[in-house]
Amino acid sequence: MRKVLLVTAVLAVSVLGMSATTSAGYVNKAVGKASVATGKISEKTAEATALNFINIYYSNLRNQIDDSKWFETQPLTNNFKKIYRNQEKAIKISEQILEGKKVSKADRRFVEKYSVDYTPIFGARIFYLDENSVFAVKSYNQKTGIVTLKDEKTGKVVDILAACPQGLEPQGDLYNNKYQSGYFFGKLDYEKPDFEITSEFTELDRGHDFYAPQTMEDDKGRRIIVGWMGVPEEEDYPTVKNEWLHCLTLPRELKVIDGVLYQLPIEEMKGIRGEKTEFNGTVNGEKEAGKGTAYEIIAEFSDFSDNFGLKLRTGENSETVIKFDHREKKLILDRSRGEQPDKKTRKVYLGDIEKLDLRIFVDNSSVEVFVNGGKEVFSSRIFPQKNADGIKVFSEGNVNVKIEKWEWQD
Repeated sequence: MRKVLLVTAVLAVSVLGMSATTSAGYVNKAVGKASVATGKISEKTAEATALNFINIYYSNLRNQIDDSKWFETQPLTNNFKKIYRNQEKAIKISEQILEGKKVSKADRRFVEKYSVDYTPIFGARIFYLDENSVFAVKSYNQKTGIVTLKDEKTGKVVDILAACPQGLEPQGDLYNNKYQSGYFFGKLDYEKPDFEITSEFTELDRGHDFYAPQTMEDDKGRRIIVGWMGVPEEEDYPTVKNEWLHCLTLPRELKVIDGVLYQLPIEEMKGIRGEKTEFNGTVNGEKEAGKGTAYEIIAEFSDFSDNFGLKLRTGENSETVIKFDHREKKLILDRSRGEQPDKKTRKVYLGDIEKLDLRIFVDNSSVEVFVNGGKEVFSSRIFPQKNADGIKVFSEGNVNVKIEKWEWQD
């Protein structure tokens, strides 16, 4: 087990989908400074609050903000541009505070506002003070940003700290997006506070487009997560010419089952099911399994000894392939035949399995794949041809297949 202060975690910014990183050059300047327990600016806390702001925003935005023409080249709304400009101003004021220069009360309030606007992935606000202390500010629901869930099999209560780190180098099939989004299991000590990590960092989603998720608890007591189906700075998608970019994932319910975090499409998704069709049989080679452009599929594969999978939104120059590589024991999402710029595959290791269950949601520009009851998930944007509506099953050996498909209701 590792015990770390929360300051070592890298957390997502909800408003912009960016991340917070500590800046060692500034950290040492605030050692021993006053606590920022209330988040209020005063002579005693101004330096610590300024440090907090720089730790959160500095390394993410400074290189971009230094170029005054940067804003004009970005496909951002005017509101986002205003947010960036306010952050630029807050950084400059924060630097003045750290240099010991006199700043006005109004400027201090300005820094406070754009410091505490930072909201990590699960709802709390984290203040970085120095290398040895951190303060978690209680959010509006009087809970910190750590999600607490009860394991539905063991009954054990676990805390989950989610993070969106920037700068992780790819490691094989891991961390292949520009920025990542994942979580740690552990235990939060509310009094200190510190977070005892009891697991490795695990990506929340294995697809091309998932970042800066937020969670909420609904009136049924479910913990619901929604992610941004996009990644910052990967914005050369074909929709830009139409002046829009990215979307949100489907709402998912979070559950812990036998020490594993599952994501399940919320039950309400069944409410948009329309006409149902089915495909059943043994496949060796490739077979048509239906047609559609916006639909839900539940596919079950069993009795296999070789590679197999599905091809979705197929057409003359389009297809999205979901394939199980039997030798590597990996599930692969391949969207290389489409207009999206990133043609690389995404993979996840499933190990020795006797059957594979997939629940898949497809529409005109996205695919979400829930693997084996939500144990793994892929979320990716796809840009097939408009008339690419084929659904195919393929296998390099015999595989038993059962598919249920529902068209989405208008």
